[in-house]
Amino acid sequence: MKIFVQAEVKKALSTQKSTAQLLDQLGMKNSSFTLEQRLQTFILGKYEIWSEENMSKSLKDIVPPQIQQKALDSIPDLSRFIVKKGKEYFDSAEGKRRLEDMLDDFFKERGKLINLIQMFIGNEKLIDKIQPEIIKFFEQSRTIDILSVMLVKEWGNLEKWDIEKIEGMIGRETIKQWITEKTVEMLPVASILNKPVRELTANFSDTIVEKGVPIFVEKGAKYVINHFQPLFQKLHLDDIVEEQVSSFSVSRLEEMVVSITKKELSMITYLGALLGGIIGLFQGFVTVLIG
Repeated sequence: MKIFVQAEVKKALSTQKSTAQLLDQLGMKNSSFTLEQRLQTFILGKYEIWSEENMSKSLKDIVPPQIQQKALDSIPDLSRFIVKKGKEYFDSAEGKRRLEDMLDDFFKERGKLINLIQMFIGNEKLIDKIQPEIIKFFEQSRTIDILSVMLVKEWGNLEKWDIEKIEGMIGRETIKQWITEKTVEMLPVASILNKPVRELTANFSDTIVEKGVPIFVEKGAKYVINHFQPLFQKLHLDDIVEEQVSSFSVSRLEEMVVSITKKELSMITYLGALLGGIIGLFQGFVTVLIG
C-alpha cells in the first residue's frame, strides 16, 4: 500500500502541468483569479473587523512596547539621515535654485529691503551668502540633537492619535487599496499557480514521498481502523438495508429468492451428479477387483 501511494504521489509531483491546469481539469476554471479575489476579500475582511474593534484605541495601545522602544532608539539615526540628505540637497544645483526661488518669493513685495541688503553685501548674490550658511547649519552636530528632540516630541504626540484619526487622514479606501496591492505583491497567486507542479515541489518532493507519504499512510490506516465501526454506525447501514428491502414489492422479492435458489439448486444438482458419478466409478472399480 505504501509503495503504491509513494509511486502515485511521485508521479503527481513530477508532472509538467501547472496547478492551474490541474484545477481546470477538475472543473475549477480561472482558479488563480478566483483564489486571488478570495484571498483579498479575506484579508480586507480581517482589516475591517480589526479597524472596527480598535477604532477608538490610540497608536500607543496598538503598537507593541518593543516596537515603540525600537522606534525611539532609531530616532538619532533618522535625524542623522535627514541632516545628511538635507545637506546634500541644498549643496546641489537643484537645492540652490530652490533657495533662489524661495528668496525671490520672500522679497517679491519687499523691494526696499532687498535693496538695503544688497548695499551691505555689494555685488555678490544673496544666494551665495545664504547657501553656505545653510550648509554649515546641517554640518553642526547640535543640528542632529535639535532634530532628534523634535522627532521624539512629535512621536509622543503621534502615539496619542487614535486609529480613527489616522484612518481619516490617510483614507480608508486608500488603506484598502494599499492592502490589496501588497497582497498581490507578497502573494502572487497567478504566478504560483501557473508554474509547473514539478518546479514548485522540486526542493521538497523527495521529502514528501520518502517521509510524508509513509506517515500519511500509517496515520490514515490507523484512523480508518479506529473509526471503522463508528463510521458504519453513523451511516446506519442496517437501517438503510432494511429500508431498501422493505421498499421491494412481494413479486420482486419472490423473483430474487427464486433466482438465488435456482442458482444454488443448480449447483447442488451438479455437485450431486458429480459425486454420484465418482461414487459409481468407485463401486464399479471395487466390484471388478473383488470379482
